[in-house]
Amino acid sequence: MHHLPPFFAVALLVAALSAQAGCARVSGPISTAPVQASAGLEAERAYTIERLLGIGPVYGRKLREAGITSTAKLVEATRTRYKRQALAAKANVPYKLVLAWAQKVALMELPGIGPRQSNLLAAVGVASVQELARRDPANLHARLAVANTFKPRFVDATPSLATVQKWVAGAKRLASLTEAE
Repeated sequence: MHHLPPFFAVALLVAALSAQAGCARVSGPISTAPVQASAGLEAERAYTIERLLGIGPVYGRKLREAGITSTAKLVEATRTRYKRQALAAKANVPYKLVLAWAQKVALMELPGIGPRQSNLLAAVGVASVQELARRDPANLHARLAVANTFKPRFVDATPSLATVQKWVAGAKRLASLTEAE
């Protein structure tokens, strides 16, 4: 067995515990195909909520009952603290969990980041746009490459350094806009 750096060991442990608890079930690579329900959803880069790591059938059902059927709806329902608190109460899930999902779908608003890329970023400790904005692209690229060697792979091809640089630059722009509000 490989000797894992501490951050990978923690990520694997969290994934295993999440799967055991029934809140995430990952049996293979997670598809990044947009929801095919309508062209409008595809244009909005909307995905089914279960595509996010940590939202399995149990939380997916609770979110759907609260009116959240796609990542696009989750983005809108979690834009402010008040909205996140209201969603947590309506779906009967802990606020911290709703906050984590909100941060993950906020990452997906950056061009080139879908559910699989968001899950890969989470595996190396990038859980929010603000965290991505603080990262050094070269170091992050190296960590993503290592994380993507584990089975099942997060993405088919590890993002290039140029792609990671674009993500970090986009995160810096988005983070500065968020701070200005």
